[in-house]
Amino acid sequence: MTERWRKKLQGLDGVGPDDEVFQRAKAGPQLPDEPIPGPKTSTRIVTVIAAFLVFALAISVFAIPALRLKDDGTTPIQGVGAGIQPLWPWQTVDQVKAFAADPQPVNGLDPSVTFAPDELASAFGTQVLGWGDKVWANEVVEVTSDTICSPWRGNMSSTPSAPYLGAPCSLAPPTVSASAFRTYSLSTCAQNALCDYAWPGPPNVSVVLYQPLGADGPWAVIEAKSQFVDLTVGPGDVVHDGSTVGATAQTPAKYHAVLGARVGDGACGYATMAAFNEVPARDEAIRLNATAEMRLPGPPTLAEVDCPSSAHGFVFAAIAEEPLDVNGTWSALDPLSGGGPRLFAFAAVPIVMESADAAVSAPPTVEASTPSKIPVSESPMPVSWTTHTDPLGWTIDVPESWASDSFDVFDGRVTNTGAWFSSAQPQVLPGPMQEPISTVAAPGEVMLKIWHREGGAFQLPADDSTFPLSYDDVQPGDMGNELTFEGDGLSFTLSITSGDGTITAEQEAILRRMVGSIHFAPWTKGETRNGLASFGPADGYAVGSETVDAAQVLVHAPSGFYLLEAGVCPSAPDVTIGDGGQINVTCGGATGMYSKTGMPDGQNPAGFDQPLPAHPAYVASDGSVLVAFGITLPDDGSWSPEYWSA
Repeated sequence: MTERWRKKLQGLDGVGPDDEVFQRAKAGPQLPDEPIPGPKTSTRIVTVIAAFLVFALAISVFAIPALRLKDDGTTPIQGVGAGIQPLWPWQTVDQVKAFAADPQPVNGLDPSVTFAPDELASAFGTQVLGWGDKVWANEVVEVTSDTICSPWRGNMSSTPSAPYLGAPCSLAPPTVSASAFRTYSLSTCAQNALCDYAWPGPPNVSVVLYQPLGADGPWAVIEAKSQFVDLTVGPGDVVHDGSTVGATAQTPAKYHAVLGARVGDGACGYATMAAFNEVPARDEAIRLNATAEMRLPGPPTLAEVDCPSSAHGFVFAAIAEEPLDVNGTWSALDPLSGGGPRLFAFAAVPIVMESADAAVSAPPTVEASTPSKIPVSESPMPVSWTTHTDPLGWTIDVPESWASDSFDVFDGRVTNTGAWFSSAQPQVLPGPMQEPISTVAAPGEVMLKIWHREGGAFQLPADDSTFPLSYDDVQPGDMGNELTFEGDGLSFTLSITSGDGTITAEQEAILRRMVGSIHFAPWTKGETRNGLASFGPADGYAVGSETVDAAQVLVHAPSGFYLLEAGVCPSAPDVTIGDGGQINVTCGGATGMYSKTGMPDGQNPAGFDQPLPAHPAYVASDGSVLVAFGITLPDDGSWSPEYWSA
């Protein structure tokens, strides 16, 4: 009992019944004893029938399925589909039965390993994933604390509704009875250890195990999954000939992703694999969203072989740094046999292939597509709004109920500064924090990010974009659906992503308002902020004009504005514009002449032989000319064609 209630109830210690109540209790019952009438004969009969029906129903629901599961192992298991078969180290329940009758090494594993789920999960990482001789299997259990421990990054704050995707590194055993399905997150990093992974971070695979023959039998993997890969089929799904299976993958740039399937055995089976579509990346620090689809024929019918009309198999998707040659012999297109390349991510599920007529089938065909606009459903609802203003000057409308956070991350080469906004608490990808890619939308949720990248190749500032921005201009890109825009002399990227690839009508309405609300504060002439200075409305300067402001000259070239500083003298110079447009700078009784781009005339006296410092300028969204004094253009004049070529 908490201290709060203990204090509220402590007064009851002094409360008790009075003497009248004690006397009444001693007297005992005061009503006459009357026999309780017995049930009628018809009532007894109805009760017996009802009890029999309940007993029969219980047998049909619980006992019979349990007996069937022990007999043939193909009883539908709730949540995973009908005719369920294991994925690894066996592919059929019959193989498990044969092992149980005569335990022998399977896939090079000692039989005892199959009775220890954690050891079996670890062996999957070693043999199938190619992760080396030592793989740690961390059982995933329900976490009620607000902190989740990751073997890669220490403690990460999260919420129970949006758990951290990394494997927990130190969790107390569950206090409830063991589940029929046990999930293990695989890691190449020991528990409670902080491992420094280079980009793109640690590999990510978890496996789900079950016991095909019941509680006393060996364990088997029923599913492999990864947060970087999503298959369109689940364990035990029935796939008919001609059906299409697919997958989506979040693939690190320069990595390779494949989708494949293996159905049946021998002459009555086939295996196939195809690459995901390729999406160009801007640099190595971007993970790409890619998709692939594959039509699966039914089991083949051969003249010399009578093949059944149904067969067991599995569908898989894999990501690896090494090429996964779809035309090669990656373990004869059977990744579960091991011996392949080291996998960064892997997902696989057992399926049942059924063919209505067992007709001769053509080889599978693959349709690869680039990311497309996200489909829309449902209806919008009222939303309460607030605003967010970023230090870089932009402001956006945001629903009050949404989660948000800012980031400023340097990856050793460039700095990404911005913020994300999510319809619910997002998920965090394992590995070093590398925004804008580390935080992703949870399933069923959407996320909008805005960021500016500082560093890399130099580019001249561009005029601000026209506001308001339009949601319809968002197009597929490297980081989801993207829109680039200019504001206050900086280039920004806006991305919109969905946790499951679908945006509802309500979510789209919200995102439309958010995109359309983005704006920058207006400027007044002479105002300075963030290293920028306003010279007033651009329409006050004619194209080709040179306007003197003290020791500065603002030039309006055909392709934009720039400013020249005429401070070549110890004292304030006298600056004028000649009839030919040349800039005359006079001080100390001497005069130097300069071109419109600040290059000195060859006849200039001593002290006037260096180019005038030049700074880029551009037009802000409100029409003001902003000069970036923090940027000095090259003094060789190589930038001038950018302004005077038009």
